[in-house]
Amino acid sequence: MRDLSLANHLALIGCTMETGSRHHLNELTRITYQAFCLWEAGYGDVTSEVFRHAEAVLDRAVARAEKTGVWRLEESESPPLKEVLCMHDRQIAVVSTRVFLEAKMALGRLLQIDHVISPIQRRLGRAADGYTEPDGRSSTVRAHD
Repeated sequence: MRDLSLANHLALIGCTMETGSRHHLNELTRITYQAFCLWEAGYGDVTSEVFRHAEAVLDRAVARAEKTGVWRLEESESPPLKEVLCMHDRQIAVVSTRVFLEAKMALGRLLQIDHVISPIQRRLGRAADGYTEPDGRSSTVRAHD
């Protein structure tokens, strides 16, 4: 799992360099969604806002890249993604292989669907309408039981 963590953090570093690429941003998006799937399964110690902020940063970076051709994050945009990556490190340190692979397969199925709404938007997009966390609490920290 240490190799996975290193690869994840290198994707973020790659995105903040002048030579950032579409691949790096896609990897950060995949990591964010993978972490979200594990969070929904009860592994993770952040609030839903962390995922919302990370996804918003990625969305802005992609929109900007589609206009400019420059696939990178501004240094000031990286804190929400760093938080997701650090939390994902904690997730993969404790999650069983079975749960990890189930979350990975579920994400793979979602990514195969054309015009899919992001898992984060689908689950959290209604926050202003009284959305609660998957365990029934509102705006609380998720932790593995």
